[in-house]
Amino acid sequence: IGVGGDNFGGYVAAMLGLRAVDDAAVQAVVTLPAVTDLATFAPPPDGYPYRYALFLRYPRDQRPDLWREASPLTHATSADIPFLLVHGTEDTAVPPAQSKVLADALRAAGANVQVMEVDGAGNLPADDVRVGTRVTRRVTQFLSRALWEPPPGVVMDEDVVYAAQDGRELRLDLFRPAAPSSPRPAVVFAHGGGWLWGDKLDHREPAAYLASRGFVTASVEYRLARERIYPAPLDDLKAAIGWLRANAARYGIDTARIGAAGSSAGGHMAAKLGGAAEGEPA
Repeated sequence: IGVGGDNFGGYVAAMLGLRAVDDAAVQAVVTLPAVTDLATFAPPPDGYPYRYALFLRYPRDQRPDLWREASPLTHATSADIPFLLVHGTEDTAVPPAQSKVLADALRAAGANVQVMEVDGAGNLPADDVRVGTRVTRRVTQFLSRALWEPPPGVVMDEDVVYAAQDGRELRLDLFRPAAPSSPRPAVVFAHGGGWLWGDKLDHREPAAYLASRGFVTASVEYRLARERIYPAPLDDLKAAIGWLRANAARYGIDTARIGAAGSSAGGHMAAKLGGAAEGEPA
C-alpha cells in the first residue's frame, strides 16, 4: 500500500509512512513535504510556515510540544519505508531546503530515501506540462520498485549484474518459473524511450507473465545515448544474452531457444539482435 500527496498532502503522506502500524506496512511516496524543522527558516510573518498555526490551532511559541508532535522529524525511524521526495527548485511557497532537512533526518535514522529536484518548477511540479511527465514517470518507477511483486509461481531476481561498462554495473531483472521441469526458452526484453530514456521496470509485467507460462525472461538495463551512442546499447543486450548462456545451468535455460523483444527503441534493437550475424549471441 503506497501513499502519495502533493504539498500539504505530502506532509500527511509522510506522517502516515512514519507512524504506520503493523511493522510499517504503509509505503510512503512524499512530494513537497511541509512542517519539518520550522525553526530553520525565517519567512515573512504572513507567509510559510506561520499559516500552519491555523492547522495546529496554536502558534509555535505557545504549543512547541504540539508542533514537535506534528513534525515528521519527530517520528523518523530506521523502519525500511521507501520515501521519494519531489521538490521544485523555484518553489516560493515551501522552501526547497525543507526536503533536504527531512531527507537528512530520515537517512540519519536509516530509512530508504530518494530526492528528486525538479529544476525550474514551482510549488506543484506536476502542474507544469514541461516537467509533469518526468515527475510522473519517476513516481511510477518508484512505486513499481517499492510495491510491485511477480505473480504466484514466478521467482524474480532483481538487479542482477550482468556486465560492467564505463565504470558502472549494468543490471537486469530475471523472471523464472519457481519449479521448472526442464530447460526453458528464454526471452530478453529491451525497453523503449528513443534510446535516450526508459527503464527496465517498463517490461516487468510482460516478462513476469511469460515466466508464469514457463519461460525464463530478463528485462535489461542498457546504456542510453546520453552515455554511449550506437552500437553500445546493442552491445549491452548481446552481453545480457551472453550472461544468460553462461548461467543457463543455474537458471534452467535452453540456450538453443533465446529470443528478444522490445518496444519502440527496444523493438529496433530486438530486430537487430534477430538479424545478427551467425556466431553472435541472438
